[in-house]
Amino acid sequence: MFKKKLFIIFFIFFSNYCYALSNQEVRQAIQDWINSQEYPQEMDELTMMIDTVTTSRGILYTYQLNLHQDDLIDFRPVFNSIKSTALEALCNNPAMIWYKNNEVEMTYEYLDKDENLITLFKIHSSSC
Repeated sequence: MFKKKLFIIFFIFFSNYCYALSNQEVRQAIQDWINSQEYPQEMDELTMMIDTVTTSRGILYTYQLNLHQDDLIDFRPVFNSIKSTALEALCNNPAMIWYKNNEVEMTYEYLDKDENLITLFKIHSSSC
């Protein structure tokens, strides 16, 4: 019984480290995915993903909206909702488990039609 408990404790302790990749491994995995993508990518009728780059231990998604900055009247609630949805997916969507387990910082940058910055936000598994 003691050996079984010791094995379980040992397994749990080391399993956390077995799945966590180094910064370089995370960057390489993200870069491999980026290299498989083509840009721009139409997300919806207003949003185009125009670029994705690696960061120190994360990924930066750049989106461009088919709107001018002046066309956006109170955009904060919309982007707060987008951020909440992205964080909810990171925390609970099984498709995002790699990002969560490897503590990948995900940064989202939104530009208007003229490439003016509208908003920038980050999500991370530490917020789950």
